[in-house]
Amino acid sequence: MPARIKNVDPDYPKTALDSGVRGVVILAADVDESGSVSNVILMKTSPVFDESAIIAVRQWQFEPTLADGKPITITIVITFYFDLKEESREEFGGVFLSPEEEEELSKLPPIRLAPGPGHPKLLKRIPMGYAEKARRAGIQGMVLLELETDLQGRIKNIIVVKSVPELDDGAIQAARQLIYEPFLYDGKPRRFITMHTTTFSLK
Repeated sequence: MPARIKNVDPDYPKTALDSGVRGVVILAADVDESGSVSNVILMKTSPVFDESAIIAVRQWQFEPTLADGKPITITIVITFYFDLKEESREEFGGVFLSPEEEEELSKLPPIRLAPGPGHPKLLKRIPMGYAEKARRAGIQGMVLLELETDLQGRIKNIIVVKSVPELDDGAIQAARQLIYEPFLYDGKPRRFITMHTTTFSLK
């Protein structure tokens, strides 16, 4: 994550304050070679807060990100958590928690989720790695993984439920890079467990 050198906090819309509305907005933003935010996309919308979040992020400035000594464009995920008591809070890739809140919530058992309505949206994925040895041997198949996330939706633990030995490593490496939107239960983020399928096909 590049260092942020200019921050602008989003305004809490007066209509939301007057009506007691809270919400979460998740954005994906491109940070260009100069460290400026060049593109903002809504990943999770909360209509009354969307404009405020976007206006704030567009004014942020970062130190340029270097790869092999050259500046590059990267994409970051930011979550704004609008709360009446805290005005607004943000963190990259998840909801903001105080150390005390994080410790308390981390002690709670993860919630096992089934795909369908209410399942957290997948915010980031990378292409799976197809092992060259497996590709040359014509090995195809499906690897089923059980994923456990942290409070921010990042992958912490992976269990192989259905294995294809030659393909497992590629599936696991790709799964480690997944980021889900935070799962909120009674308004608080919770760890969760979900199933993830990776299908390897030469086609």
